[in-house]
Amino acid sequence: MYKAYTTECTVCKSEFTYDRRVQTKGKFRGNWMGRGRETCSQACAKKRQEKYKSRFKAGTGNSRKARRSIVNRCCRKLGGAEGYNLNEYQILEKLEELIDYTIEEVPHDEVTVQQNYIDAVNDLLELGLINEDQQVKMLKIAEKWN
Repeated sequence: MYKAYTTECTVCKSEFTYDRRVQTKGKFRGNWMGRGRETCSQACAKKRQEKYKSRFKAGTGNSRKARRSIVNRCCRKLGGAEGYNLNEYQILEKLEELIDYTIEEVPHDEVTVQQNYIDAVNDLLELGLINEDQQVKMLKIAEKWN
């Protein structure tokens, strides 16, 4: 059995109606069956798919691979090796250790340490681990080194 179902398109934000299957027997009688549509037409579906593909081609998506690459980049900037066989949590712990080591009193050139710290903070913002307010607070620490 089918009934008219009205929803909003995720691409063009217009309301549309289509026939959607309804459960007729059993415990869930009267509930909608299956996954509902998100787009009103094939054109909107294609736009949505292209947007999704372009976002992940650019590497800006929040995929595991993108997150790992950013964290590994932070580790390399702070002087640590990439952890290919580590999981995401272990890599973040290593990054935390490297940041602690970087801001300690170590016999590095102060300008190099400051630049590495700034790069790491910017990469943490790009990764989404900190927000812009936290970035500003963390960068004020770097300004105090002068």
